[in-house]
Amino acid sequence: MSPDVVALKPEEKKGSSGICSAWLQGAFIVVLVFMAYFPALRGEFLWDDDSNVTGNLPLRSLEGLRQIWLVPGATQQYYPLTHTSFWVDYHLWGLHTSGYHIANVCLHALNAILLWIILRRLRVKGAWLAAAIFALHPVNVESVAWITERKNTLSGVFFLASILAALKFWLPGKSIPDSPIEKVPWRFYWLTLGLYVCAILSKTSTVGLPLVILILVWWKERRLAWKKVYPLLPFLAAGMALGCITMWVEKDQLGAGGKEWAFSPLDRCLLSARMVWFYLGKIFWPHPLMFIYPRWTVPPSQPIGYLAVLVALTVWLVLWLGRNGWARPVLCVAGYFVIMLFPILAFFNVYFFHISFVSDHFQYLAGIGPIALAAAGICVLIGMVSMRKLVEPLIYGLLLLALGALTWRQAHVYQDNEILWRDTLAKNPNAWLAHNNLANHLAFTGRLDEALEHYRAAVAIEPDYLLGHNNYGAALMLRGRLDAAEVEVRKALQLEPNLPSARMSLATILYSRGKIDEAIVEYRATLMITPTKIDAHVGLAKALTDKEQFAEALAEFAGVPPEYPLDAEALDRFGYALAAQGRLDEAGNRLLESIRLDPNKGDVHCHYAMCLNAQGNIKEAILEYRKALELDNQLSAACNNLAWTLATYPDPDIRNGNEAATLGERACQLTNNRQPIYLGTLAAAYAEAGRFDDAVATAQKACAIAQAAGMTNIVERNNQLLESYRANKPYHEPTAVH
Repeated sequence: MSPDVVALKPEEKKGSSGICSAWLQGAFIVVLVFMAYFPALRGEFLWDDDSNVTGNLPLRSLEGLRQIWLVPGATQQYYPLTHTSFWVDYHLWGLHTSGYHIANVCLHALNAILLWIILRRLRVKGAWLAAAIFALHPVNVESVAWITERKNTLSGVFFLASILAALKFWLPGKSIPDSPIEKVPWRFYWLTLGLYVCAILSKTSTVGLPLVILILVWWKERRLAWKKVYPLLPFLAAGMALGCITMWVEKDQLGAGGKEWAFSPLDRCLLSARMVWFYLGKIFWPHPLMFIYPRWTVPPSQPIGYLAVLVALTVWLVLWLGRNGWARPVLCVAGYFVIMLFPILAFFNVYFFHISFVSDHFQYLAGIGPIALAAAGICVLIGMVSMRKLVEPLIYGLLLLALGALTWRQAHVYQDNEILWRDTLAKNPNAWLAHNNLANHLAFTGRLDEALEHYRAAVAIEPDYLLGHNNYGAALMLRGRLDAAEVEVRKALQLEPNLPSARMSLATILYSRGKIDEAIVEYRATLMITPTKIDAHVGLAKALTDKEQFAEALAEFAGVPPEYPLDAEALDRFGYALAAQGRLDEAGNRLLESIRLDPNKGDVHCHYAMCLNAQGNIKEAILEYRKALELDNQLSAACNNLAWTLATYPDPDIRNGNEAATLGERACQLTNNRQPIYLGTLAAAYAEAGRFDDAVATAQKACAIAQAAGMTNIVERNNQLLESYRANKPYHEPTAVH
């Protein structure tokens, strides 16, 4: 291939196709892009779209917009322009995904058109074909169809626009055929710098743009003069500053540190070489494409690990030796490809590397170089055959049809989480993250048994996957397998003792197992790590209520924001604590709300009945007690309280000694006749039914058990009642004075 490979055809030099033709060609690219990506327009939010969009609180307000720009760490990564675009999307579309997808597809189409314009101005043969291949290449689907990868498509617009402006400053008159050399227009310098800053504020992997400009200058002018280099110093400073912020975020915010990233310099070189060849291979043979590729190991002791490095060095040497002839454009493409990949090679700690060392979205802009070279080569080969006018559209059509079909098919993979993760596991069965994320989706949609299988597979493949153990434990808890759930959560805490979600899961499991004191310790430990974790405050409040530490429980409930949706159980405990503190009206409101959310909980009806009873609404209270026992006849408190009311209430129309005795006997049976309060109630019920001998015997038993337990007040109360029972007098509560 000679240097003339990159020259435009004579008719292209004259621009005889006209403005109308150029617009039609650009419009055709846009149409191709939307046709190929149509399946993605209906796609749902995927994987960490929750961190970037659905759960990204700074998107909600103007204060959040300030945080996006001024508080690194407020968002998952410090890409303020990208998150600003999400902020705009959120206020336009809310959480309807179509608007986000249309924006991504439009940005990708714009990138293809910018690429076409740049290649034309650089006089690269096959410029439109290169742009069309880039637009339809299936390796780019991950960057376009995945909403989170807006950072690729948006940074691409600024990156390519910056190169376009740079051509006017660094290569005036040389990038456009037959244009005269003109005085250097500095406005294009400042435009280039501004667009570059926008690019790295969208995604810092575009940091290599200054070196790309130098490559273009070296290619076109065949040398590098200092006057072409020094204007790039501000670019390098801006890139280094944003790059340092990104490395800090990757390490300290995302956690890109630890044994998964503990590579020696030799390991990093071997991995990086393999990564370069992997990405190049996917450009020319995009099969199979998968969301998570297998994570490699490259042992330095194995000679095959050095093959990628050896081949790379050999190719580079051959190209360098031919730099003054046929190899110059190829060397430039190779340099561009490596420079654009460099920020995501193994020389740096990238969070994604604990999952896989490679991903399709990492080479979105890097792939432009090999694609442009391939397109130029295709045009040269077509020019060598007869019947070119027949062969050229045929080759173009078949190539673009094949790429478009592959992209259409790949875009379907990104329609929802279940399709994405099942496709990933079909191609990479050992993708532990895919097992976990599919399990999360299955659990969320109620398919818990299948979810458990995938959680089990995730931790079997990756035993040190702490979130996998935690999620597996949470799923086991939902299934009611509390012992196994506790084992899994404790495994997660062995790996990371300060993992808030695992602490919270352990507290919830202990609470469900009735280990209230231990649960309180874990809830407090969770709040020591994350004081603002609302569900931990709620859990602690529930546990404190169960321990009858009502004042402390209400203090925890008071810290819950009014807009936080308490579930039925939490509302019940809240109401119970309020009632115990005498705040009966508030208690009744909370308990009624709990019943509204879940009307089939007998204990909540019992608590509401107790509240009504304390307010003097006896008839309503009796109805609620009966409702509670209808829902759950094992509620000893409801049996006891209703028995007491039916045995001792002043109104004879309400009293019913025989029913009270039946209910009292049931309450005592449920507590193995060891609860002195319940035995006292049963004695009162026997007395109301005229069974005074039974009343005396039962009251004496209550006194004995209470005496042994040190419950002196109950002993004194039952001794007082014994006198009435021995005199054949039932006990009735005094009539309330109004």
